[in-house]
Order: sequence, then structure tokens, then C-alpha cells
Amino acid sequence: MGGFEERYPAVLARLGPHKTGKGCLYVKRLDDVDETALRELVDRTVRVHKGVDRASQR
Repeated sequence: MGGFEERYPAVLARLGPHKTGKGCLYVKRLDDVDETALRELVDRTVRVHKGVDRASQR
């Protein structure tokens, strides 16, 4: 799923050093990112993908 910047700007701001591609999130070192923010991003993305959280879909 693309659109990380549009869907999750607050979570990405807390995440730490990263880059995004068309549908990818790139981190060099897991030690450098906020684990709570990463977990939230993964959980929210899975919920949207499964159709559980339609409010986050645009």
C-alpha cells in the first residue's frame, strides 16, 4: 500500500530516519527507529488492508 506520507504523517514523524517508496518503507537500522511508531504503522496498515479500518483509507 502506498501513500504512507498522506495516511500517516504523525506516525512517520515519530518513526525516525526512514525513506518511503511507492509502496515500501525503508529503514537502515531498526535500532534507529521508534519501535512503538513502527508497530503502530504496521498495525494500522494491516487494518486498512483487511478493510477493518476504513476511516484511514482515502
